[in-house]
Amino acid sequence: DALALLLPRQRYIAAINYSIWRDTMESIEFHHDVNYSSNDRASGAGGPTFIPLNKYVNMATLQLAVFF
Repeated sequence: DALALLLPRQRYIAAINYSIWRDTMESIEFHHDVNYSSNDRASGAGGPTFIPLNKYVNMATLQLAVFF
């Protein structure tokens, strides 16, 4: 379990990469995280206690790479 590391319990990722223009690469990514239950607690060796805030987190990313 990685709650104390602030990592989600499960992560699903979908990505599409495509080159529209010459010497470029465009990417769209979608992340869907399933966090731990709000009843779960994590602390390590007397450190601070971490409590998950939201059950689900969604994130979309758009990237543009240029090659030269």
